Amino acid sequence: MARTFLLGIDIGNSGGKCLLWNVKTGETHSTRRSWQAQPVDHENPWWSRFDTETCLQELRSAIHELTTETNLQPHELQGIAERGRLFGIHRGRDTTSALREVGATSPRLY
Repeated sequence: MARTFLLGIDIGNSGGKCLLWNVKTGETHSTRRSWQAQPVDHENPWWSRFDTETCLQELRSAIHELTTETNLQPHELQGIAERGRLFGIHRGRDTTSALREVGATSPRLY
């Protein structure tokens, strides 16, 4: 039976979570990575600054862990959902381009 997976990425203030879901069996695998946000001296106390490169490296590590753990093949990944405040645009590129840069190779990136 062919496997079909979806990858969810949640990018937050203190870290990122990745969830790999086998659509056919319901089985899930997840990883989490942490990072530090630095407060920004502005009038809004909720603003903070992130080291984007560190965050991308941590997310790449988390995705690699999931794909290794499950022996995921690129054709088995049918979709990626990204939610977060950090990577809508990375260095002027959209999220799909940033994900491809860090190793996501599925032909069905949306």
